[in-house]
Amino acid sequence: MEEALLLTELKTIIEESKRRGIKVFVIGAFCVKAYDCLVRESYDLDLAIHGESYAPLAELLIELGYSVRPRDIWVTAEKQSGDEQIAVHIAIDEILDLNSQNRYPVHDEEAVIRNLGPPNFEIPALSLSGLLTTKLISFRENDIVDVVSILMEKFNDLNPEEFYEKIVRSQNLAAIHRRLTDLLDLFERNEIDGIWYVRLRQALSNEMKATVTSNIKKLLGLF
Repeated sequence: MEEALLLTELKTIIEESKRRGIKVFVIGAFCVKAYDCLVRESYDLDLAIHGESYAPLAELLIELGYSVRPRDIWVTAEKQSGDEQIAVHIAIDEILDLNSQNRYPVHDEEAVIRNLGPPNFEIPALSLSGLLTTKLISFRENDIVDVVSILMEKFNDLNPEEFYEKIVRSQNLAAIHRRLTDLLDLFERNEIDGIWYVRLRQALSNEMKATVTSNIKKLLGLF
């Protein structure tokens, strides 16, 4: 799916949500992109909301041509656009990884306004600490790519104390420590090379690997 189509659709959803007073967070790949760290392709949209925003957001999506299907804590909205099917995944009250049952509460976040595009528009994004936490919680291969890119490009913008406080408040201290340890192990065993090549068809340079390894160790030093 073309990124331009997803961005145009996201722009419509975000701007109409703002007009109607619906509080929405952009999470997932396009939140990563808003921090200038997205190095992979994305094929869907991910949002997070407070529970009280669900009904008005669902109404908006239906007006925009989506069918809305609840799935436990996540909701999926889909519509056809020409030959493409657009999917919007919505986390309600907490961002939950169904495999691990690790979760991050939406109420722990205040939206950070970031620019995205083209077409150029503003989105309410997770904080950098919140974004990194949610990506470590999920820890699938795409998430690992995103985490590595964040640690490579934005580590100096990350507030370590804020990051630590967020994972403590969200009761993810043990889970994030385990994920960071697993990530360090991927680098030390050079298994990150296979993930990076499969997802991006390119290699991580030794310099990039050294930088990310050092930054992982700095985060582990918080525990």
